[in-house]
Amino acid sequence: MNHIKKNRIILGADTTAVVPFLILMAAVCIMTAGCNTKNGNKTKPKKNLPVVETMVAEAIAMTRNIELTGTIEAARVARMASPAEGPVLDCSIREGDNVKKEQVLLTIGRKRAAEEQVKAARKELAREEEDLQRIEQLVRSGAIPAEQIEESQLRVSRAKSQLTKALESIDDYQIRAPWTGIISKVFVTDGYFVSPRETLLEIFDPKTLIIRFAVPEKELNNVHAGMTLYTTLDTYDNRVFKAKITRLYPELDRKMHTRIVEASLTEDINVVPGMFTRISIPVQVVNDAIMIPDKSIVLTPQGKKVVFVVKGGKAFRHEVRIGIEQNHMVQISEGIQAGDSVVVSGNQKLQDGMNVSVLKQRQLSIPEKKDELTQ
Repeated sequence: MNHIKKNRIILGADTTAVVPFLILMAAVCIMTAGCNTKNGNKTKPKKNLPVVETMVAEAIAMTRNIELTGTIEAARVARMASPAEGPVLDCSIREGDNVKKEQVLLTIGRKRAAEEQVKAARKELAREEEDLQRIEQLVRSGAIPAEQIEESQLRVSRAKSQLTKALESIDDYQIRAPWTGIISKVFVTDGYFVSPRETLLEIFDPKTLIIRFAVPEKELNNVHAGMTLYTTLDTYDNRVFKAKITRLYPELDRKMHTRIVEASLTEDINVVPGMFTRISIPVQVVNDAIMIPDKSIVLTPQGKKVVFVVKGGKAFRHEVRIGIEQNHMVQISEGIQAGDSVVVSGNQKLQDGMNVSVLKQRQLSIPEKKDELTQ
């Protein structure tokens, strides 16, 4: 009996210690299971469902711009050639020099022959004029017929023409500035022997500096004289300047199918020929454009453009029409409405009506370019 009692006492003692431990372990298991269930349902997508990211389509004001590049050029440029043959003399001009109209820029040697021709032409004219006076006196006295006066007058006119031609030949040996401007290129130096029609120098008028650029054929109907455009120049840290389109060339480039356009800056800034410019021409404004990222568009094998809109946990396919495309954003002119939750990631393998798990919904953000034209 004593032995049996002793065993019961030991069993009772062990039971008393084990029960609280089992209760504690059960509670821990229940709490852990609860935590896993609580966290897992909201942070992890449902199993076997396509995971997508969405963005709400919004109606915003959007402008379509034609983005082009151009250069600063002078509209008034003269490449001056030699009208005579001979060595270059007195060429003191250099690139960058400011010159005035009729200023002598350089001289072509060997003009002695021209000077002698002038002297001979002057003597011939003087002789013919004396003969005309003598013949007029003889006609008045009746010694000779009056018809000889006309012949003498004709010889005087010819002598004057020869003198004028001789004087012009002297001018051929002096190269003068056609107008006030800046020397941009000099191709000769003192002692350089030139032949007729050989290029000597180049001059441009700084008051005629313009922006020259080419417009693609498909955009020709959107560009016309008087339009305002915006341009940036690297030398001004990409500041935005306004310009006005002043001229459209009458023909297209046969190879490139582009039309040359000129624009004048409306601000007085220091520019020089050859500067690179970036150009943006606003051609279309939509005040309530429904915009989505361009990566939301899926191209079907039939060539249709579609997007997927999530409603009630399902992705529905919508065929759309595209309008303005700008900065990786696309205007949807037909197919969806503002407020639709559009799939922007994970849309390549979706099918119409498929159940999906939305991992994240993004906010609409229009990417800004550093040269965004907002002035």
